[in-house]
Amino acid sequence: MITTIDVDLWIWSLSPPSSDLARYTSLLSEAERTRADRFLSSAHAASYTAGRGRMREVLATYTGQSPAHLRFDYGASGKPSLADDLGVRPHFNLSHTVDLAALAITVDHPLGVDIERVRPLKEDIAGRFFSPAEVAALGALPVDARETAFYRCWTRKEAFVKATGHGLGFPLDSFDVTLTADAPAILRIAGQSPQQVALWRLLHFDAAPGVVGAIALRSTQPDDRVNLRLRR
Repeated sequence: MITTIDVDLWIWSLSPPSSDLARYTSLLSEAERTRADRFLSSAHAASYTAGRGRMREVLATYTGQSPAHLRFDYGASGKPSLADDLGVRPHFNLSHTVDLAALAITVDHPLGVDIERVRPLKEDIAGRFFSPAEVAALGALPVDARETAFYRCWTRKEAFVKATGHGLGFPLDSFDVTLTADAPAILRIAGQSPQQVALWRLLHFDAAPGVVGAIALRSTQPDDRVNLRLRR
């Protein structure tokens, strides 16, 4: 039976008006406020507060809980989840780049999201971290298309390892993803059969002009569909 997996994507600014920032601050836990206070830059502290505070507000709409009362557990690689005594516990993942945050949420499937602002590369990151097949695919593109293609590849790989819960402990060269904007997909995962690989879904999105994003999740059936819903 083919099912549709709904994924909600929330995107917001990490440079909010002072009134919004004050509200976000009021929602943070003591540990979160302590972490915000440790930033040497007030801008970085504000970005962290806007990310965590708005995330709490959004997650509260799914759980029926007060944003300030939400509590989080953390996996071995630091991936957060809602504490298991809160009743409704949607799966979620947060990413940020410079001045934007992206939060992906779904009910039944662990997922990962990553966003990156496209900017010039100062070193051969692809050669260090991408698989040989990805390096070859990147090199085969026209020179003026490689920069954006690099970030498509990077965000897809980051979203995948975040979805697995292993973080960067999962070698980035142990799996292959596509680089083009259309038909994003995982092509190979070391140690997994083609049938297992076919259960993974990759979604491409543009969070803003010049900001590339990706979402990864593992479906139940190879024919399951994913419906991405943009929220604001």
